[in-house]
Amino acid sequence: MKKTLLLAVVAVCSMTANAQIASGRSTSFFSTEKSENPISFGVRAGININHFGGDIDFDAQVGFRVGVVADIPIFESLHFEPGLYFSTRPCERSEAYLNGLNSYAWTEKYSPSYLELPLLLSYRYNFNENWGIRINFGPYVAYALGGKAKYSNTKGDFESGKLFSKYKDEYGDEREGPLKRFDCGLVIGTGVTFKNFLLEAGYQIGLTNFNNEDGFYVGPNEDDATIKNSGVYIQLGYNF
Repeated sequence: MKKTLLLAVVAVCSMTANAQIASGRSTSFFSTEKSENPISFGVRAGININHFGGDIDFDAQVGFRVGVVADIPIFESLHFEPGLYFSTRPCERSEAYLNGLNSYAWTEKYSPSYLELPLLLSYRYNFNENWGIRINFGPYVAYALGGKAKYSNTKGDFESGKLFSKYKDEYGDEREGPLKRFDCGLVIGTGVTFKNFLLEAGYQIGLTNFNNEDGFYVGPNEDDATIKNSGVYIQLGYNF
C-alpha cells in the first residue's frame, strides 16, 4: 500500500513538472523563479467613477481614462508595472440653504483632468497557458492639466471658472483656482487575463488635500476643508 501511494505521488509530481515545463509557466502560488518573459508594453482604456471625499463629500460622476504601461518581470509571480494615463475625474454636489424666504438650492460641478503615473507591483498567477489573474498595488502621482468648475443656484446665479489656474471673476478681480494641481495616493486592483487581453478593476485612494482655500465658490466655513480624490476604475487592456 505504501509503495503504491509513493508511486502515485511520484507520478503526480512528474506530470505537474512536465506540464510546467511544457507550458513555460509556473503554477505555484508564488514563484520566485526568474521569468523568461521579456519586458512588454500595453495599452489601457476605461472609465473612472470618481468623487471628492474628506470633510466635504461629493457625488460620483463618470469620466474616462486612457494610457500605456510597461510590464517588467521581476519573478514569474511578481512584475513591476509603471504606467502613464490621461484621466478625467468629474464629480458634483447639490445642497440646499434653508433660511425662510431666502432659502435656495445650489449645485457645484467639477471636471478636472490629470496626467497620472501609477507605479504598481503586480502579483501574477496563471491557471494555464491562456488564463490568469493579477493583483496590483502601489502608489500613484498625478498632475492636473486643466478643468472647470461651475456653480448655479435656484435664484438664477451662475458662475464658472478654471479649477487650477488664476482667472478673473465677474467683477474683474483676479482669483486663484479652487484646487491644487498635485495629487498622490495609493492604488489597489485586480484583473483577469486571457492571452494578451486584460479586464481590470481597481480603487484609487487619494492622500493629498488639494483644496486651495480660495475657490470661485465654497460653502459656509469650507475654506479650510480637506478634499481628496477617490474613486473606482474599470478598464480593458492589451499587451503587445
